[in-house]
Parts: sequence; structure tokens; C-alpha cells
Amino acid sequence: ADGGMDLDGDPSTDDTNDIYMVAMQAASDYMGALGADNADLEALFNGNDDAARNDAANRLLEFLVQTLGDNEDAIDEAVEKFAFDVDSESAIFDDAGGGTHKTVFAIRKGQKVTIRKRIGPKLKRTAKQKAALVKAQMKAHKPAAVKRRMKSLKLGHKLGVYKANIGKFNG
Repeated sequence: ADGGMDLDGDPSTDDTNDIYMVAMQAASDYMGALGADNADLEALFNGNDDAARNDAANRLLEFLVQTLGDNEDAIDEAVEKFAFDVDSESAIFDDAGGGTHKTVFAIRKGQKVTIRKRIGPKLKRTAKQKAALVKAQMKAHKPAAVKRRMKSLKLGHKLGVYKANIGKFNG
């Protein structure tokens, strides 16, 4: 949904934006699983420089041609194997418009990434899961973890991932 327009030139809606986001994430995951360069994937899907995006797209296109070859049947089979659930033969992209998750941008290890955030009801946890969460919460409040979080928040505000107080974060 580049510039608020869909592929037909009509104004894009939240549903089409969700579908584009799922498709872009799936394409990125697929090329990453094949062994594509992460820097090229980052430049193509998250970059702002058009020249860098075009160069990355050309390099990824060459990579895909080298990896998948020219056999159209093999390419169709590989895409079908990735895009469809093997057990049920139903499309993975059918639930792109709704469900229990939404896709948001976040900063992880100094990189801007898309993550699936749960919006559904709370989950029931086992005793082991609850104990693991308590342990993780203890680790999350150690000085090194707080420092990493502050660094990621600062970068996220600078990149505009977190909209509140853009550019005014002093952490």
C-alpha cells in the first residue's frame, strides 16, 4: 500500500493494508528461508531510499533465479508448498483480515522489524509456564536489560516506530 493506494489505484483500506503486510512478511520469510541476504531484505521491505530498494530488489531477483532455476513447475511447486498448509490444503493468507493477532513495527536488536502482537483473550497458562514468566520478568528488570530496552526505545523514537513524542526522547 505505497502512498495510500492499492494496486488498482484505489485508496487502500485497513483490510488491504493487512493483506499487503502479511504478503510482504511471507515473502520476506520465504526468501530468508531460502538464504537471501538479510540486508537486502531489510532494504527492500523497510528501506526509504528508492535507489537502494531497486538495487536490493534486483539482487534478490537474481538470487531467486539462481536458487529456483528456470523450471516453472518447480517454482510453482515451491511457492505452493510454502503458501499452503500441507495438512489442510487451505490458504495461510485467508485469516489476514482478522483473527487474534495484529502486525506492528518494533525495534529488536537494533533493527526495525514487524512482529505479530496478540490482541485476543488472555491465555490460560500452566504452572510451568507461569514459573517461566516469573523468571523472565526477573531477568527483564536487570540493569543490562533495562539499558538494552532504553537503547531500543531511543532508536524506535528516532525512526518513528513509536509515535508519542517523536524526536523528544531523552532516555
